[in-house]
Amino acid sequence: MVAHTLFKNELNRGQGFLARVLMMQPESTMGERLYKAPPPEAKTTIDAYHNYVLTILQTQPPKNMNHEDELEPQLLRLTQQAKTALIAYHDAVEVELGEAGQLHAISGFGAKLAEHAVRLAGVMAFIENPAINELSETAINRGVELARYYQAEALRLNTHHPDDEGIRLGKKLLDWLQAKWEEPFVSTACIQNKAPYELRNKALLDTAFEVLISHGWLVPMDVPVTIAGKPREKAYRVRGVFSGGV
Repeated sequence: MVAHTLFKNELNRGQGFLARVLMMQPESTMGERLYKAPPPEAKTTIDAYHNYVLTILQTQPPKNMNHEDELEPQLLRLTQQAKTALIAYHDAVEVELGEAGQLHAISGFGAKLAEHAVRLAGVMAFIENPAINELSETAINRGVELARYYQAEALRLNTHHPDDEGIRLGKKLLDWLQAKWEEPFVSTACIQNKAPYELRNKALLDTAFEVLISHGWLVPMDVPVTIAGKPREKAYRVRGVFSGGV
């Protein structure tokens, strides 16, 4: 959950640190991770992968023939087709880095996307074949595909608007109401201890209510109503939960 905070910090961006980091912030699946028995072949597959990676990690790295205390990293060259594919991606990115371009807001990170693509390609190719010394066009295309994913994530996290937080809270409350709430009316008081844990904070719950009211999902009532057997002076009709009228 720190990705958005890091991307929005001007100091972090200005130092060039984030340009060298591949970040992502997928939506949480907490509360949905119900147990599923693994398939019979899962352990065999995991063990095989573990042993394969362990073999790579235990392999002695190449050293300088004249200085055994110095490493001599393996050189990966690009085929002509791979180089052409990488240049095409580099140039497509470069065009978007200008002031009117899609990537201008993340220009620091965007300027290094081609480098990220070729590094990702190299890592995946090496895992497949530790003896590899040449990257193919297919390998570069895979690296570019991953780089584009991180490019999209950087854009999403960097262009996050302050209002988006309210929208997120409102959507969270609406999803819960539509899935769990069985009354035609609702009030903050009657659900504060029942709503998703984050929304049990009064300020956040109030924000979520304001968003749903402004978007028409909650309709303020002019008269007191009864909710779960208790009269409520301030309440709202929930649209989309009950199809009947008030």
